[in-house]
Amino acid sequence: RHRYVDSLSGARLAMDSNINVSRVNYRMVQSNNRTCLSEAVFEVKMSSASLPDWLHQMTAFGCRKNAFSKYLNCYAHVTGRFF
Repeated sequence: RHRYVDSLSGARLAMDSNINVSRVNYRMVQSNNRTCLSEAVFEVKMSSASLPDWLHQMTAFGCRKNAFSKYLNCYAHVTGRFF
């Protein structure tokens, strides 16, 4: 995780990449697919509902606004149970 603060807007930014499962409980999950997820998470926290103008350019990199549960996606990746 990398964290930043935008000095112009005060927005708190976080980038999570190389998201993976570090270990599993083999009594509960028999699979052990520990490869990283293909997704990364770019999180923005700020008081305003609209993003700073410079952040709108992130869509050029394939970013999109979406709800994303790292835990659920890791679980699905390890078990093969996609929802």
